[in-house]
Order: sequence, then structure tokens, then C-alpha cells
Amino acid sequence: MRRAALRLAAVILVLGGASLEASAAPRRVEGELDMTARFLARDRPRLPAIAPFVREAPSRDAVLVPVVIELASAPSPADIARLEALGVRVDRGASGKPLGRGAKFAARIPAGRVDAVAGDAKVSRIALDGRPFQAPPPLDLTARMTAVDGVHLQPSGDGHFLSGAGVTICDIDSGIDALHPMFFRPDGGFFEWNDVNQNGVLDPDIDTIDLEEGTFVLRAMNGIVSNLSDDDPLFGTDSPELDLKFDYLYADLNDDRVRNVGSMWGFTEDTPSLGEPLYVVDDVDQDGRIDRGEKLVALGTPKLKTFRLGDKVYRRGENLLDVPWDPTMQHGTGAAGVLAGGQLGYRALTGMAPDADLVIVTDPLAGREFAMTNFCIDEGAKVVLHEYAPWVTFHLDGSSDLEQLIDETVGEGIVHVNPAGNLSGAGKGYKGTIAAQGHKTIPLEVPGNGVSFIILTMLWRDASRPLEFTLKSPAGVTANIPMGLASFETEIQGYAVTGSFDTSDRGTKKLDLYVFPTDAMQPLPEGNWSLEVDDLSSEDETTPVKLFGFVYDDISGWRSGVRFWDGVSEDHLIGWPATADLGLAVAAHTGHPFDGEISGARAHYSGRGRRIDDEPILAISAPDNPIVPGKVQDRALSYKVYGGTSGAGPHVAGAAALMFAHEPRLTAVDVRDRLMQSAVADGFTGTVPNEDFGHGKLDVHRAVFGTPMAHGSPPDLDVDDVEMQVGSLDIPLRISDLDDYASDLQIQIDRDYDGVFEETLSAPTLHVSYDQPGRYVVKLRATDPSGRYDQVLVHVDVLGDENDVEPSNDDGSTVLLGGGGGCTVHGAPRSSSAWLGAGLLATIAGLVSARRRFKK
Repeated sequence: MRRAALRLAAVILVLGGASLEASAAPRRVEGELDMTARFLARDRPRLPAIAPFVREAPSRDAVLVPVVIELASAPSPADIARLEALGVRVDRGASGKPLGRGAKFAARIPAGRVDAVAGDAKVSRIALDGRPFQAPPPLDLTARMTAVDGVHLQPSGDGHFLSGAGVTICDIDSGIDALHPMFFRPDGGFFEWNDVNQNGVLDPDIDTIDLEEGTFVLRAMNGIVSNLSDDDPLFGTDSPELDLKFDYLYADLNDDRVRNVGSMWGFTEDTPSLGEPLYVVDDVDQDGRIDRGEKLVALGTPKLKTFRLGDKVYRRGENLLDVPWDPTMQHGTGAAGVLAGGQLGYRALTGMAPDADLVIVTDPLAGREFAMTNFCIDEGAKVVLHEYAPWVTFHLDGSSDLEQLIDETVGEGIVHVNPAGNLSGAGKGYKGTIAAQGHKTIPLEVPGNGVSFIILTMLWRDASRPLEFTLKSPAGVTANIPMGLASFETEIQGYAVTGSFDTSDRGTKKLDLYVFPTDAMQPLPEGNWSLEVDDLSSEDETTPVKLFGFVYDDISGWRSGVRFWDGVSEDHLIGWPATADLGLAVAAHTGHPFDGEISGARAHYSGRGRRIDDEPILAISAPDNPIVPGKVQDRALSYKVYGGTSGAGPHVAGAAALMFAHEPRLTAVDVRDRLMQSAVADGFTGTVPNEDFGHGKLDVHRAVFGTPMAHGSPPDLDVDDVEMQVGSLDIPLRISDLDDYASDLQIQIDRDYDGVFEETLSAPTLHVSYDQPGRYVVKLRATDPSGRYDQVLVHVDVLGDENDVEPSNDDGSTVLLGGGGGCTVHGAPRSSSAWLGAGLLATIAGLVSARRRFKK
């Protein structure tokens, strides 16, 4: 957090102690941009403390300011060329076209050229893209809480599980660890392993695998879970014992006991999983170990389609091996894990839409959210997740360029999901009323914890009211804020006070105040500061004005630091751009109760309330605290407990992707409306909609299918292993279900055990035919109408010439098949006679000499 905060200091400390004249810039340049550009354009001393932002810019024109440029009409090639001649650098998509919509497009302008660009005859307006500081990112049980596990059980049109395949999700975030095993698809094929010590169970560091290059030892990557804030192991995951929920296996090609990846080891973009072969386990009987016959599934294709880091773009199949890692990317890695991590069907830890394509975009310095959102859409994203929620420097009324872009592209079929933020309980929101011709004191407490700067934003809905502001320090020293100017600078006790005024298209007036040291990083004076407000309206005015205040500092992030100590309000704690009209603003309720919270209860920090114009925009609530991928870049595999509305938002975005996968013709409005209409209420939510949970808690099954997930037990499928002679044999199956008739169950066959179920049985009998002796393994899956299933492996030892033998139980009795317990549960039996008849025929005809029971 401290490091991110220095980026703001970089913007404002470029003054180097010098003063600036107040600016009455033309309206076409937004006040906040005017202030930022003037700061960045000044000659300044070297400031090592803020080098991450200032870097080694040789001149003022080398410092680029991210902007949104609006022309009088859609830009023509001649317009773009003319602006580029003025120094404008236009952001472009993969097609080469400017990133934008209509008359607006994203660009960067040299700090010293803003006024020149604003003077172009066709330029209507220039605004800052993002903000001049880096806001803190809003931070297997959650699958059950959202009923997404029931959705994953349902087959899609191609017979596979419904998993988001064919849908692209974009996350605007801090980055991603592109090499974490959770971000590879299980499409590399099925592999047998060699039981070196002949104990019937795979043992890492002992057992081996045969590959084209030779035979190699299988080793485990030990996955360790910890909190996001530290590396202390949780849940015993630091144990060396193989844990199929968190660990992965790999073939140690050079026997150095670490999994190697990247070009330095000879791997290319075409190498499956970009390094040494990586595997998940098909634990068919779900006993937590790898038994005889169960295969390994190789990971292959990266789920990451595109990663944009600033202006550098990394693409699948081109240069993903070059993606860098930085610890700040942990946040984006976690969100991406909730969206699409894991390998469905093979891992308990699986994201919402694990077969979706991922696009991750970030600008580590400038934000540039307008540009990045357009980039997401240009990359084909159907769902855009905005994993940020700043609460200062914005009008918070739905009027910004990004909020309008969100609303416009919802009409083009793009769903936007926005975490509400984590401000509740932090004392950083203020609401009060000032009477006409009145005075108001807004008190601020600055703690003695080393705060170096403050950002204070004041909003009021009557832009015509003449309000005068004065900042007062704990020593009683005052600084008057000049009125009627786009941007200004003054000082107080040797500290700079600078800021800007802006009025939104929706009539909200905004004052942004920055208070910071002028020549070195030093703490602000501790104690009670205040903002004094005077209403200078005429005596004819009698209507009071509501004032909304929000404060931010460089130390505390979401938690209590600099805070209001009177007039604290929880009524309007939804961050930007969740304040857009048509986005999905997401609150959080507790998922995993790791931190002492109650599972299902409202998360104590969760953003809540209404927009400042009193619009009820909170859409839905989703669980926090999922376990997500951490990092693997240093070749240690980690996972994190991921809290905050950052953990809630990806659940909703993943749900939207599943809806598009199930019904590609849905509009974004359809998806948005269904998610809210299908949300559920319970004892924690009370009556919905409300200002804590929106329309209720996310229920993915209801959103996708329109019905609640059916409760009940999975089928019970069992079969004996057999020995047979070369030839054919009908093997009887035992199948039952406590909730359904046996005739309602579907039995599928994967004859080659290669992951493809190519046949569906019409009766509970497996017909096999082999013309060569050997050991064969067939995989069966029985699925009930709710999607729950049981799987079993059939081991067939083929001995020699055909010689039919009657199948029998261990006691020598004949195997009998029944239809299942569903008949007694549901009452009178119905049309299961065909199955029963077929079972009896199979019992009489099927011949077997020996078998071993292999049951889940």
C-alpha cells in the first residue's frame, strides 16, 4: 500500500517546493487534468523517493498524461493524424483502430502539450483517464454458497460440463501470475504411471511416467495456503503428504527436484503448460489418492489469452513466457482464480467459469481505466470485471467517461461487474447539511502513524451554490481555497494544498483537495484538522445543501486512518465505477469464516448504501474469502485466502460468463436482470432489495437455469473387475439412486479412458470385446437428472481364447441387477422394467470367472 501511495506523491511532489499560479483553464480541459498536467510539466529536482513514477524523463514533454479526448464528432483519420502531430499518442486496439466509442477515445498527451491539444478546433473536452493516484484494490465453500457446483454438473451442448467455454472474461486489475498451474487447461491427454514399488498407490519421488523422451520420476508441487497479508501456512497445507486439492504433479525431466519453466530451460510457447510436464489426477473413486488404474491428466493450453501490462501486450502462443512477475500482481492473480482457475472434474478448487478465456489488463502507474476497458472489449470480452473502487476524486454520480462507457457497452452486449469497495466502518465517508448563508465545520482526524498526504473530495448536488472552503490545521493555521478556478495551489504550515473544481454533466459539483509535504516525504501534523465551509448565497436562498465528503491517505487504504470524527455516514459507500447506471455493483457476505466472521452474514467492511443522487444501485451480494491461486513464479506453489469485495466480484462475473455459455444469445441486460431477479434472500439479508445486499445473494443455478439447484444424493454406480478370454462379454452394472428411478439415470462410457465419453448405454450392461490379451480399463459415469454423478473404473484382464464364464458374487451366487432405491422413495414403480429386463438378460448371458470390487 505504501508503495502505491508514493505514486500520488510523485504526481504532486514534482512541485519541489515551487509555487503555481491558479489556473482558469478553459472548460474543455477538466480541472483535475489541468492540475495534474501542470504539475507533471514543471521542471523538478530529482526525487529518489518518488522515482517509481518520475523515472528518468529527460524533459517535461516526455511525461505522458493518460486522457480521454472527446471531439465534436467521431474521429476521422485526418483528425487522428492532426492530433498526433501535436504529440498525442493514441491508444489503439489489435486492429489498429483507436480505443474508444463514438466521439471519445483514449490517448496520452505530453504534460506540456495539453493546452495545445485543447486548442484544436475539433476538441470538445479532455479529461484525465483514471486518477492521479493508485487506489487500493478492493479485496470450494463459496461454490456451494452460490450453487455454481450444480451448474458445473450440467452438460453443455457438446456433452462437456457447463464451464464457460467460448466466453472471454476481462479483468482490469493488478496483473497475473501467468504460470500458476490453475491457469492451464487439462487438455494435454491422459497418461498411465508406473507403480515402481508395486504398492497400488502413486508415490511422488518414487513412481515414474513414460514419455517420448524417456522415463521420468513424478514429483509433487506442494501447494501452501496462507492469508493474503502473510505467508504463514493454513489448514496444514505445509505437510509434505500429497494433497490432491492443492498439489500438482510434474515429470522431473532433469531430475533437479523443481519444476522448470521458460525458454532458459528450452521450453517454447508451444510447450504444454510452458514447462516440464504438469499433471492433475483423475481421482475416480475420490479417495484422495492415486490408485491402480487411475490416470494422470496433462495440463496444456494456457487459459490466459491476453495480458496487457501498461503498453506491453502478451498473447497466448506468442510471448506468454515473457510475462513478468511482481508481488503487486497477487491481487489480479486471485481474482483470475475465482473467475477461471482450476481444472473442472479433476480438482475441488475450481473457479466459476474454468474454461473461459482470460484477458488481464493493468497499468501499474496511471490506471487508464477508460483505455483498458476499451481494450478488453476490443479483445472480445463479453464480461468485464473492474477490480478497483476508488472513492475520492470522482463525482460518484454515474457521469464519468468510464461510467458512460459502461452504460453504452451494456447496450452492445457487454456485462460490467464492479465490486462496491470495502469502506464500511472506516469513517471515511461524511454527510452533512449546510444551511443557506450558514457555516459548517467538517472535522478530520489525522493519526500519528506517519500519514504523508491526504486527498479530500467534497461533493454537492447544487453546482450553482457559492460555497467557500477553508482548511484549518491542528495548530489553527488556515488556508483559503480560491473559488471559481479550475485548479489552484496554496499552502499551510509549509505543506502544499492544491486541488481542482469540476462540475459533472449530472450537476454534481466536486472539490478535490490534496495536502502533502513540498520537499520531502514527511508526516503531516497529527491531530484534528477541519474543513470550514461557508454558504455565500444571497438572502433569497433558503434551501439547505447536502455535503458529501470522502477522504483517503497513503497509509490506511480501506481501513481506518485519516477519518471524519463527526458526521460519519454509511449511506453512500459505493466506489467508482460501481456508480455506473447499468453496471453490476457487488457487495460481499462472508464465505469461509476464517477470520471469525459468520458464514453468510454481511461482511462488516462491504460497501453499501446508495449513490449520492440517492439511486439504489447496489445490485447483488456474493461471498468473500475464497481460496485462490497465489504465485508460482519463484517455483513455490502458493494459494491465498482472498477477502473483500474483490473476492465477491469475480463470483458474479464468472456467473455472467456461465450464462453466456449456456445461452449465447442473451443480451447484457438479460444477464444483469436475471442475476438480480434470481438472487435469494435469507435470514441474513432480510427483505430485499436493500442497501446491504442489493437484490440478494448470488444464486448461479437460478440465474442460469431459472430453478434452484436440486438437493439429494448422487447415483451409486458399481461394477466388478473381470477376467475374460479373448472375445466378447456383457458385464452387468449395479446402479441405484435414492432420489431417482434407475431408468432416469444416464450411463456413459469412456472405453479408452482418454477423457471422452463416446457412448451412452441403453441398459445397465457394459458390452466389451477384445481380440488381444492384455489389461484394459474402461471408465463409466452415471448421472442423475440434477447432474450429480458417480464414476467407476472397470478393470478388464483379457487372458486368451474366448471362454464364457457365468458372472458370480464372491459367495458364488449369480449377480442380480436392480433399478435403484428411487422406486421406493417416489412411490409406485414406473417404466424401469426395460432396465430390469435387460439386467436379468445380462445376468444370465454375462460370464465371468474372477473379479475385484472397485467402488467409489
